[in-house]
Amino acid sequence: MKDRDFQRSRVYAWERAACGDALWSGTMTVQECEEMVRRVWQTERGRYGLARRPPPQVVAGRGARGNIQRIALGHWARNPWVVLHELAHGLCDRAEPQGAHGPRFVGILIGLLCRHLSRDPDELLPLAYGCGLHVYERAIGTVPRIAIAEKVEKHLPGTPVQLAVRINAEQQLGISYRQVQGAALRLVRAGRARWRGKVLEKMAEPQIQRSE
Repeated sequence: MKDRDFQRSRVYAWERAACGDALWSGTMTVQECEEMVRRVWQTERGRYGLARRPPPQVVAGRGARGNIQRIALGHWARNPWVVLHELAHGLCDRAEPQGAHGPRFVGILIGLLCRHLSRDPDELLPLAYGCGLHVYERAIGTVPRIAIAEKVEKHLPGTPVQLAVRINAEQQLGISYRQVQGAALRLVRAGRARWRGKVLEKMAEPQIQRSE
């Protein structure tokens, strides 16, 4: 009897919260997905005990399904996030007692997203726990950390940081009010942001003048 995949719906909810509408936006060809799978698999397989295993075959499909042998992707699923999701199923080859979307799978997926899509682990992991997910953190592996100043800049101007209200900064960015203040000072000094009242705004990129 197969174990119930108890985290499946929670994983999907977490992905919707972290990725938004891009989760259903197919932007790649099958060949581009295949190349991404090959490249990521070669980089990651040794980390998860599959050093001599060839990458899964990538084929066109109707939905999205992946395992260690094959990844099938419909038109909507041909985007980097979904490719990594299905690839994580292949890398998570061990049977999990808590189903295909169990804690080890979530840990592997977070690691892939941080290393290959430059996602912030300090954003993805708390969001996963907030969605009620169980995460095997050791499966994440080593991931690059995003500097606090870059984290603040990333949220401008879409979600302006109201530094006058400490709780907003902490809720939006997951860092302390003092850390946001220090990052804001560095961004202003570098000419990458400015104050408008008590709201920090991102500065427009300078346009390069071309001579005729």
